[in-house]
Amino acid sequence: MKIHGEYRSRKVVAAIFIVFLLAGGIYPAVCSADVVAEIIDGDTVVMGDGSRVRLVGVDSPEAGEPWSREAADWMERESRGKDIRLVKCEERDKYGRILAVLVRGKDNLNLKLLAEGLAVPMLIPPCGKLLVPDAMKRAAEALLNGRGLYSQPEFQIVGHGRSRDLIGRSGVVRGRIRSLYRGPKATHLNFGPDWRTDFTAVIFSQGRARFQALGLEVGELVGREVLVIGPVREYNGPEIVVRYPEQILPLAGPIPGGEPGPMGEDPAGKRDVD
Repeated sequence: MKIHGEYRSRKVVAAIFIVFLLAGGIYPAVCSADVVAEIIDGDTVVMGDGSRVRLVGVDSPEAGEPWSREAADWMERESRGKDIRLVKCEERDKYGRILAVLVRGKDNLNLKLLAEGLAVPMLIPPCGKLLVPDAMKRAAEALLNGRGLYSQPEFQIVGHGRSRDLIGRSGVVRGRIRSLYRGPKATHLNFGPDWRTDFTAVIFSQGRARFQALGLEVGELVGREVLVIGPVREYNGPEIVVRYPEQILPLAGPIPGGEPGPMGEDPAGKRDVD
């Protein structure tokens, strides 16, 4: 999604440039307030001044897809006719919609939508910084509990030792990242002692750039228990190619520390091939 432009509200109750602390990240935003007049779908609303707002950092099902009606109904209950504060990214999407976090009282509705399992994270930089890392935490909780759209078969969770069961289809692999190897073309997150047979999450250069654009460091995942989402393929053992940061959802709990992995010779050999 290409985003551009700048928004000036006609009915701004409070419009100031602020450094807004949301989801653990600091990002310059514009803050204003208005009433939600209409619900388009789970992630798009119309404000009282007629402006269309796309909830930043989340993606709810499109009309006709499973859970789309539930997402729209939830947004109707939570926001329509209510006073809403908008924390807006300084850029718009390609349709000219405002990109914003909706705040009602103390509730961040973007994060609540994720927690209900009625949207998945879509953390496009730079605006995605408004929700990092809390969006991942809320999505992980919803996924673990099979809420909403996460009750669908493509979100079946298996332990990394059983990841072969998912080869050839999409699913979710749960495990602790044991070590990391940074190759010239790809970063390998290893979940077992033998990269030749054990599950691996592979991040190529474009994926690494997306992590960096959101201010996320892949190395900080070592030692963490995570959920890895995506199609599982066979390549020197089962693996998922991680193209977007939201495909790896860290779980709550202490970080015991892991093995940073070698920085020189590539132990994975041809695994650096997309």
